[in-house]
Amino acid sequence: MSFADLMGSQNKQGEKRILTFLEVAGMFQAAEYNKRDCMLLKCLYYLGLKSSEVQNLRVEDADFESCKVKVFKGDKKTSRYVSIPEGFGEELRGFVNGKMGYIFSGGSNGLVSDRHVRRLVKAYACKAEIQKWSEINPHSLREAYFHHLNNI
Repeated sequence: MSFADLMGSQNKQGEKRILTFLEVAGMFQAAEYNKRDCMLLKCLYYLGLKSSEVQNLRVEDADFESCKVKVFKGDKKTSRYVSIPEGFGEELRGFVNGKMGYIFSGGSNGLVSDRHVRRLVKAYACKAEIQKWSEINPHSLREAYFHHLNNI
């Protein structure tokens, strides 16, 4: 990976906008004073989850002994296991300690809304002063995770 890649060089017309390591770190830093928001961003990135998967994450789905999280798709009929990256597991365990039910609760039905997740991601992209922050959405963190994973 070149220095230009890390600094977010301009993409050719039509290519997807992939967040750089520095941009993702900037979003985490912008959210550091709100533990819930920061953890939500980190789950989107470090676990490579979709917005709906983060919304449906429950404390009992996290298995810290085997460092895995059971993730349900939107219909909750199918599931898969996602590995918790080394170093993030303890942070996640500390965040969910003593909680029950949904990890990120909100709203009347107990779930944080998709609209709220989208607003958070855009707000922290703006606070991190990411160029074209309006193009950033929850899926951008998932795409960045897989891009960075393949380019290490």
